[in-house]
Parts: sequence; structure tokens; C-alpha cells
Amino acid sequence: WNPSRRAGQVSKRHVFWNSKFCNLSLCASIVLWNIFLHVPKGYPSICQYSTTFVILQPRRKADYNPDESVRYALAAGANKPKPFELTEPLEDVVVVDPQSGRIESPHVHLNSIALPDEDVFKIGRALVFSEDVELLDLYGNFIAESPCCFLIDGLNQALEEKSAKKLKSISLSGNMPGPALYASLQETLVLCQSLTSLALTNLFMPMTDADGAVLCKGISKSRTLKSLDLSGNLLGKLTCWELKISLQKNKSLETLNMECNQVQDDGCFHIAGGLMRNPENSLHSLYMGWNQIDHVGFGALIDYTGREHSVLKRINLRNNRISRCSSGNVIGGLARGTSLTSLNLAHNRIADMSEMGIGFYMNASLLDLDLSYNMLADDAFGWFSDWGKDLAATDRNRLRSLDFRHNKLGDTAAQNMCRGLARRKRNRCITRIILDDNLIDPTLIKAVHALVNPTKPFLLVRREVKALLLQKLMDDKKFWKERDWEALQKKRRMKMDEAVRLLNMRTEDEVELDQLVNQPFVSRIPGVKDMVVLGSQVFTGTKPVWYLQEELLDRQKGKADADIKLRKALVKGIKKGE
Repeated sequence: WNPSRRAGQVSKRHVFWNSKFCNLSLCASIVLWNIFLHVPKGYPSICQYSTTFVILQPRRKADYNPDESVRYALAAGANKPKPFELTEPLEDVVVVDPQSGRIESPHVHLNSIALPDEDVFKIGRALVFSEDVELLDLYGNFIAESPCCFLIDGLNQALEEKSAKKLKSISLSGNMPGPALYASLQETLVLCQSLTSLALTNLFMPMTDADGAVLCKGISKSRTLKSLDLSGNLLGKLTCWELKISLQKNKSLETLNMECNQVQDDGCFHIAGGLMRNPENSLHSLYMGWNQIDHVGFGALIDYTGREHSVLKRINLRNNRISRCSSGNVIGGLARGTSLTSLNLAHNRIADMSEMGIGFYMNASLLDLDLSYNMLADDAFGWFSDWGKDLAATDRNRLRSLDFRHNKLGDTAAQNMCRGLARRKRNRCITRIILDDNLIDPTLIKAVHALVNPTKPFLLVRREVKALLLQKLMDDKKFWKERDWEALQKKRRMKMDEAVRLLNMRTEDEVELDQLVNQPFVSRIPGVKDMVVLGSQVFTGTKPVWYLQEELLDRQKGKADADIKLRKALVKGIKKGE
């Protein structure tokens, strides 16, 4: 560019460089286009999956930096469905046929898609004309009270007209219903004689105790309901009272989930009372975790499992306030029980399980027991050492799994376990005992695990356990020898410090006088004095303080005499040198 050239005039050099730049840009664009068209295998094109960008996946682990593995893992799982995630629908889901006004599919699954109220009203109107609907699942759509009530009223109208005869399951969990819905659901339980499952969990407007009482009034008239899930609400005493009345008449309910509510001892007592008064009940699974149940409610449930008509197989009472097992007929309930197979008491406050342990010893049906995260200590495991003494009870027992994680069990509890398991030669049903996060020596844990290993012959197992227990005994002896030696050295140091302190506080004459006063009269005899010192060393491991003072004074006198002799020798040497 020449600034002296007039505007509008272009030199030949300028035209040459412009043409060269255009040729280079054209060649670069052609090369880039060829690269874009011929992407190697394993590396997808930029516009294949997204209009913005994509993280290229490596063909093997060595192709990328291991520090960036987290980023690749997140990219790989970005499109996976996430639980409890509310997403907008990407396309219109056709549920209702616009021509016939009926629901096409027998299974209506509309989970977490932010279903508009208009679609809920359409489904409610279509239920009146639909006959093949078997499942209605509207989990996690934030449906308000009015659409929910309209939906259930449409279902009730269809039931009255005998059009929805195949409906088996309803799930309105994760929505925002109100009190008006539960009266309609009560009518649904009465009208629908094919409904087997009802779920109202984790509601964003939780069901209150009064609302739960209204809903449970319809359970007594239902002949087909098998599963009722009311977890994650605010249910309490009133709901349990209505459940008691309903369970006295209901014959079909098999699973009841009341977790994460406000149920206390009285509510649990009501449920157990309703089951006791109904010899034809079918309840085999009861989930009452994350409540406020103590030993009274637990004792009532265990007492019910000992009844002849009990069919209850699973009881889950984790995360409650159970502190002891002395209330209620716990021993009798566990000893007579023939149906209970799984008992979960984790995350409670149980410190004494002596009564419960005797019941386990006599039980003939229990398979799995979970007592993790409690406060069990050594004094609560004396019952375990008695296992195997009664051969009839041992042959009848079926317990296979014990979970004692995160307690306060020590070596005494492990030794009691070894004694009890060593007697169970005829019935080695216990195949797993978990003792992690306790205060037990690892050698004893190995011994317990060896006794519950069914793959080895019992004779070899007993030999292995004896060797482990002998090793533990020797380790204990060595440990206590070291501790005794440390205590003895400490005692000797204390006496020596006391002797030095007394010498520092007194003159030589006072020390000699103190020795005469504190020294036993018999030890003043020359022969007996040595015997007294020797006896003190044998019985106490240390010398008397007065004898230590004598030794210290003798050492000081010996040092002084040696110093004097050295000085005299030096003086004589100097004189000879002169």
C-alpha cells in the first residue's frame, strides 16, 4: 500500500496478493470440507447428535488423560433417566383417542413429564368410556387438587357404569392433592372390586392424619386391595385407629407401607390389635420405618407374630426409637412364631437384647435379623453362648443371617458367639454374621467367620477356631506382660523420684535419722535387712524407699571418695614434677 497513490487507483502488486489470498482460502475450505466428510470411525461428526457440540469418546483408556475420566463419565451418563427429575415432554403423548374418546393403552404411564391440567381433565373424561385400563400411573407430575379430584370422580363414574372393570393399580405419588381427593378415593376403594394396588407416597402436599383416617375407612369394604403405600406423609394415631377397624374385616391386604410418618407406640399398638382380632387377615409385609415407635409398639407386633393365625413374614422397624425389648411378650411371641422370616431393627437404640436373644434361640421361622447401628455391648450377648445346649431347639432353628454392624461389641461377645456356634454341629444354618465397625479383635472375627462357613467340614473348622483362639490367648498374655512391665517400671521410677526428693529436702544427718525411724525394727539386724529388701522385690517388684536412699547416699559417698583420691594423686604428681 502506497499512501502517495491516489484513491481509486490499485497497483498490480495489490491485485496479485488479493488473488493469492483467495486461492489459499479456497484450498483451505476444500481441505476442511474433505475432513468433515471423512471422519474416522469411533469419532462422530459434530452435527450428528447435537447442533452445538459433543464430547468425543476415546477408543481406549490410553487415548485421554485419566484425570479427565470424571468428565467423560458425566458425558456418557448425561442422557440416562434420572429419578425424581421433572422434564418437559419433547413431543405430544397421545393417550386419548380423539375420535372415540377412549384411552388406547391398558397401561397409562405418565411419570415426571409435567402433565398439564388439560390433559388430566381429558384422561378423567376418557375413563368413563374406557374399559381396558388396568394401570394408572401419574407419578411426579405436580397435579393439583382439582385435576386429581376430577380424575378420580371420572373413574368413580366409570365404575358405577361398570365400564372400568379391569383397573388394578393407581399411583398418584409425587403430586399435590388436597383433602377433597381422599373422600373420592374412599369411594373408589368401595366401588372398584379389581383394584389391587394404591400408592400415595411423597406428596408435595402431605396427607394429614385426618385425611388418612378418611381414606382408610374404605379399606374394610375392599375385597381385592393387596398393596397400600402411604409412606412419606403426616399420618399418626387417627389413621392407625381407622386402620385397626379396617384390618379387623379386611381379608385381602398383603403389604402395608407406613414409612416416614408420625406413627408412635399407640398407632403401632392399634395396627397389631386389628391384626389380632382378624384370624383371616393376609398381611405378610409391614414397613414402619422412620417413625417414632418405641418398645411398647414393637412388643405388640412381636406378640402378634406368635399367634396361630399370623401370616406376617417381614417387619421393618428401622430408624425408630426402640430402646429395649422387655415390654410385651417378646420371648413368647418369638418362641411361638411360625411365620416371621425377616426382622429389621437397624438404626435404633437397643442396648439390651437378652430377652430377644432367648426368643431367637427358640424360634423356628426367622431367617434374617438386622441389628446394625444400635448400642449393643458385651453384656447383652450372654444368651449366645447357650445356643446348642438344647438339641431340640437347635434342630428347629433356621436363622441364617445376623447383622451386628456398627455397635459396641467387644471380645467377650465374640467369645460367646464362638461358644454358641461350636455347639451347632447338627444344624449349621447360620451362614453369615457381619461384625464390622465394632470393638472386636480381628482374630476373633476370623474365628466367628470360620464357624459360619458351611463349605468346610466341622472338624476342620473346630481345629482352625482352636488355633485362632490359642493365638488370641498368647497375644493377650504378651500384651498384658508388656502392660505389667510398663506399670512396674513406672512404679520403680515413682519410688526413685520420691527417694531423690526426700534426699534433696534433708541434710545427711536428717536422712540417717529418717532411715532409723522408718526402717523396720527387725530389718536393723544385718541378716534380716537383706531378707526384707528381697521380700519387697518379690511381692511388690520394687525396693523400699529407705533402702533406695541408702543406695543413693552410698553412691554419693563413693563418688566423693573417688574424687578425693583423684585430687590427692594429682597433688602428688605435681609435687614429684617439681
